[in-house]
Amino acid sequence: MGLILLITSVVFYISLGFFLKHSKNNLHAQLSSTTMAVAGTLYLGMGIAVIQEIDISLRLIRYLDWFITVPIMVYQMFLFLHERKKISNYFGAILCVVGMLTAGLLGEYGVWNKTYLGVIGILLAFYTFIVMCNDIKKEDYKFFTTVLVLWLFYPIVYYMPESIYTIVGYSIVDVLAKVGSSLYVKNKNKTYV
Repeated sequence: MGLILLITSVVFYISLGFFLKHSKNNLHAQLSSTTMAVAGTLYLGMGIAVIQEIDISLRLIRYLDWFITVPIMVYQMFLFLHERKKISNYFGAILCVVGMLTAGLLGEYGVWNKTYLGVIGILLAFYTFIVMCNDIKKEDYKFFTTVLVLWLFYPIVYYMPESIYTIVGYSIVDVLAKVGSSLYVKNKNKTYV
């Protein structure tokens, strides 16, 4: 398990190097670099903790990653999808993703029923996507629906008991969501903010 986490961190660090090369006067590349740095560092920490058999909750570290990176990714998607930035929509989406993550974290630690909190998180995520889909260009629907479908894999892994499958599942979904979205935005966005 530790090796999978270390490999995932290497993927994030390689991506970080790529986005750092393009980050001068490029807000999208700077946001992507920040996302890759946070994810790479936390995945490295998880890998080292597993290898050294340190008793720590991997899911708690993942939530720390997500509480930092998901708002950054939502902001980046708003910049990409909307030429006219509606700041109220952005803050509504951020409140929803923070609520989604909080519900998931509370479910993980048994504060309330995990199934119910998972459903609440899914509903908040859907609302975030509804807010984001307003006024987007037709050519961006493919990106939008791809990200939405990709994010739907998180709740599937959320309901799985912690095992090698959750480690692999979260690693794959995280890499695809973070690196894939960032690469798409970088390649599609010709006029950088």
